[in-house]
Amino acid sequence: MNTAQLLNDIEQLPTEAQHQIEDFIVFIKTRYQLVKNIPRQETKGENKLDFKSFLLNAPKLEEIDLERQRDYPKDIEF
Repeated sequence: MNTAQLLNDIEQLPTEAQHQIEDFIVFIKTRYQLVKNIPRQETKGENKLDFKSFLLNAPKLEEIDLERQRDYPKDIEF
């Protein structure tokens, strides 16, 4: 869809719908501006965590389950 067709479609909408599109455009512009302003972290090769290291250092599933269950009342069965 080109810009002329998009403008034509917007002009054919009711006034309330046009206002909604205007609000949406403001939202999208704000969102992309915020994303653009977030500084990216530069990572060097030695700082990157590879998948093998992740797996070797990941907590055991049993430990995760125990931590999750500890937060619930005792009368709830899993």
